[in-house]
Amino acid sequence: MSSLLQEKLLGFWLILVGPKEGMSICDHTIGSGGMLIESREYVEHSSGNPRNLVLEGQEDNYRNFAMCRINMVLHGRVDFRI
Repeated sequence: MSSLLQEKLLGFWLILVGPKEGMSICDHTIGSGGMLIESREYVEHSSGNPRNLVLEGQEDNYRNFAMCRINMVLHGRVDFRI
């Protein structure tokens, strides 16, 4: 899947679901963690408290798992479970 298509699908998902504080968001094929990062930023920019958001994901590919954890830390996100 192209990165442009992934970006468009994520944007559509954010509009459709509209993450709000207090929600639990789980990505079962987390990859680089982009969906969780974008969800948290969406809540933050919507005047919600992203600390009240539960972010979870799972990944069975160890390289993707490591990449996701690094990506989360680089984005200043330490409150996640993978």
